[in-house]
Amino acid sequence: MVRRLFRVLAGLKILTAAALASLLLTGAASAQTFPSKPIRVIIPYPAGGTVDVMLRRLVQKINDANGPQVVIESRPGGGGVVAAQALMQAPNDGYTIMVADVVSHALNVTMVPNLPYDPVKDFEPITMLFSFPTLLAVPAASPVKSMADLIALAKSKPGGLSYGSAGIGTAGHLLGTMLQKASDAPMTHVAYRGGQAALTDLVAGRIDYLFFSYSALKPFLVSNDLRLIATAADKRLPAAANVPTLTEAGYPNIDYDSWFGLAAPKGTDPQVIAKLREIFIPAQNSPDLVAALNEIGFVARTGPAADLTALIKSDTERMGKMYKDSGASVN
Repeated sequence: MVRRLFRVLAGLKILTAAALASLLLTGAASAQTFPSKPIRVIIPYPAGGTVDVMLRRLVQKINDANGPQVVIESRPGGGGVVAAQALMQAPNDGYTIMVADVVSHALNVTMVPNLPYDPVKDFEPITMLFSFPTLLAVPAASPVKSMADLIALAKSKPGGLSYGSAGIGTAGHLLGTMLQKASDAPMTHVAYRGGQAALTDLVAGRIDYLFFSYSALKPFLVSNDLRLIATAADKRLPAAANVPTLTEAGYPNIDYDSWFGLAAPKGTDPQVIAKLREIFIPAQNSPDLVAALNEIGFVARTGPAADLTALIKSDTERMGKMYKDSGASVN
């Protein structure tokens, strides 16, 4: 009886080892044949926005190159929470990835109570895609021509100046509150339901200034309805090279860089990650796409996958502090 039991256990051990070996071989084979079907990219934005349009242009370039087919699936909601949860539930075979950004993978750690994912532990970085800074604009009729003018006017005007944003906790809100703290000038925040409403009121002169993206401001700069005063970044934007940074204007450490990258589910084979990079990076670096990005104030960004993880970690701390210091609350 004992001998029979040992034989059964030995047989199970052999079967387990064989099953494990088969599993490892299957994984290796799948990595070698990847991709053999379309790759799905989950994006946390509704269709039609500037970021969505640029992502679709990137995907179209890949598809036109007779490479693997890439499809985009919009899963907006919760500042990226919906998209991140969808990715966590997907198989880690490389066929479902997502666009991770400064909100979903950095700010949400501070902004969202009981965040249902860890931006570092639950995902594998693939590559950076692009980024864009935020700029400070005033109505064309405003007497403000520089940051010194803006602060002086705020301190001299009863009630100070008003600034708009796309909502509580957004870039415009955080930057405005940080500028108010740094300058000690009286300012009133006006939160809108979306950036377009804030932009409309800025053009009409109903608010004094607004932090916003160059791509959204550009039509009103061309029509001379708005004027740029400063760039909230560590260096000047090529598309607006004559506009100084806030650091140059005497207000360092007030910057908000909206960055975007690609992430896969945790446990995705490193060989698959490498092949995803081979698919996306050449398209990112194509001269016509880089030119299109630069034209609307975006900056193309690539580099080792680890760069994305490093950025997530650093901005989780930096942006989280900015959020807390602003006194913002979305709850």
